[in-house]
Order: sequence, then C-alpha cells, then structure tokens
Amino acid sequence: MSEDYEWKVTPMSVVVHFNGESPHFGESSVTVSTDDEAAGAFIVLRSNGEGLEAGHIRIEMDQLEIIVKEARKLIKSTKD
Repeated sequence: MSEDYEWKVTPMSVVVHFNGESPHFGESSVTVSTDDEAAGAFIVLRSNGEGLEAGHIRIEMDQLEIIVKEARKLIKSTKD
C-alpha cells in the first residue's frame, strides 16, 4: 500500500510559552492548533493558565504576535 503513496508531515499544533517553562504544564503555555469541520481550517487556542474562567485565555501582546505568526504557518501547512 505505501508504495502507491508519498508520505507528508503536516504540523497541526505548536505551543508558545516562556523559555525555561514547561510547554506541557507552564502557566504561560498557549497551544495553537488547527481544526476543520469541513468548511476550511481554523485556529483553536488552549491555555494552561490557572484561575481563568472556562473559555478564557490570557495572552501578553508579544506572545500574541508569535501566536499569530505560528497560526499563519499552521493554516498554510494545511493548504499545501
């Protein structure tokens, strides 16, 4: 079967966090991922921040700029 197909790697998520802080458990960690419900890819953000209400995330301005940059890369990779 694999003889008929060419393999491709598509990144579907990244974590933006402070250097030195765990990407898995860090308070600053924001996971940026793509999802698609058959109408085209969109971005999903998840935060590890404690004390935040459900559905809320806390992002610093410089972190937001990195998130947007990485989100654009992820969306582009789903179109290639």
